[in-house]
Amino acid sequence: MAITDTGVPAIDPHTMLSNLLTNNMASPGDGWTPVVNQKWFEHQKQKTYQIAITAIAEDTETAHMTGGNTTAQPKTSTALYQISLYHLDRAKHWALFRKVMLVLNNETLTSPAAGVNDYHWIRVGEVQQAVSMLEDTSGIDRPDQVTTGYQSTIDVRIRWNE
Repeated sequence: MAITDTGVPAIDPHTMLSNLLTNNMASPGDGWTPVVNQKWFEHQKQKTYQIAITAIAEDTETAHMTGGNTTAQPKTSTALYQISLYHLDRAKHWALFRKVMLVLNNETLTSPAAGVNDYHWIRVGEVQQAVSMLEDTSGIDRPDQVTTGYQSTIDVRIRWNE
């Protein structure tokens, strides 16, 4: 399939990633319908699955591809976003992680196609899996550390032309 994207995408990267996950991800369990939080993890949702998306950085490079036939200067942009996942239970967190990775690794969804037409691609970068989160009161002087949930982060790169 030829890449036909030109110009700054009509839909911002956060909304595009959110739509990609909510429209294509299967439920990890408990009948939960995939939804992305508007901001960060929410305390009132701590007993359910949570997904949060955060912008990390963006870089735009000048591309010299016009051959001098135009005054426009083509550019290629790459944005780095972080998708954070959370669940109170380790096994349920793992189920959420697996379902998200199934969507992100499906190139029929993450290359120019329905939902990402304005973008070249979305690719997974670094992944940090299942880090347990501990209560503030836990520490070396306590016999048992109290886990408040499990979190993982997935860095994704998004590319488009300007």
